[in-house]
Amino acid sequence: MKGPFDLVTLVQVFHEIRPDARPMVLGECRRLIAADGWLVILDETYPSTWADLRRPENARPMLTAFSEPALGNVIPTREEQEALLAGAGFALQSRAAVGDGFTLLTVQPK
Repeated sequence: MKGPFDLVTLVQVFHEIRPDARPMVLGECRRLIAADGWLVILDETYPSTWADLRRPENARPMLTAFSEPALGNVIPTREEQEALLAGAGFALQSRAAVGDGFTLLTVQPK
């Protein structure tokens, strides 16, 4: 793909990407996005604290975390997501809980 694009989306795929390949994938997204473009990620976020484990909206990420490791899927925490995005040259614009256990992230190039 050539780009630049105004919008790139990753919907329920980020946790499917091998952890060691995530920086490369986000780097490619950054390369493809216009300077004023957007990256939108809808995925699950693994709880960062014991208190977060008990929150109802984390039931799905917990179930996924225990059912998909055999497939190589690892759900990143909020901190891991934000560090990966920053490392790829993105600035987080918004984070919101959506539906039954999903997180919507909107980011733009720095």
